[in-house]
Amino acid sequence: MRLAHGETGDGFALGQIDAGVQPGPAGISHALDLAGGVHGKLFVERDSADAPGLCRRFPHPETAARFFEDTEAIECFRWIYEEDPGRVAVEECLDWLLPCPERQPWAPDARIRQVVELIGREPDRNFSQEELAARIGLSPSRFLHLFRQQTGLPYRRFRQWKRMMSAIALLHSTDSLTRAALDAGYADATHFSHRFRATFGVNPAPVFRKLGRFEMGP
Repeated sequence: MRLAHGETGDGFALGQIDAGVQPGPAGISHALDLAGGVHGKLFVERDSADAPGLCRRFPHPETAARFFEDTEAIECFRWIYEEDPGRVAVEECLDWLLPCPERQPWAPDARIRQVVELIGREPDRNFSQEELAARIGLSPSRFLHLFRQQTGLPYRRFRQWKRMMSAIALLHSTDSLTRAALDAGYADATHFSHRFRATFGVNPAPVFRKLGRFEMGP
């Protein structure tokens, strides 16, 4: 693959090519010229314990990607790619790369946390902004403003990301792309494939032929 297109999801994406590392904030569409090299992506969700470590190591603006020449990060990605270690070893490597001693949890407004938890439990549901706003006692416009302020993402994009993560998790319990797509709330496998490519820059079928290398974090 020469060009990798994609769009970051709920948080940040850390893209690695032979020359360096390019982190980008959530929702930034991008394309990388790989020049025949290997490209890896690490998606760090904003509410995860790793987010502060990523921001400290790779400080970048909220609206654009930034390029870093970080040999340690490149070697970390290359080792994961070439050695294909187990999940525990990968997590230890990433903990070393993105240290975060205090591990402070994400602490949004309680109303937005309620919505986020609901979407996480039912990613296949198409909750309308009006329904969610009513649940937490806000007007739809105020809900959308507060949601973006607290999560860094528009509500619809956040919901799409959680649905994508649900479909990927379901693919670990079934060998059917269609079944996983439908259970996660996509209209069909084609819809899921289009969204997967828009997010990760590759088609899902080649990725999931090697499920052992596509593990979901806790």
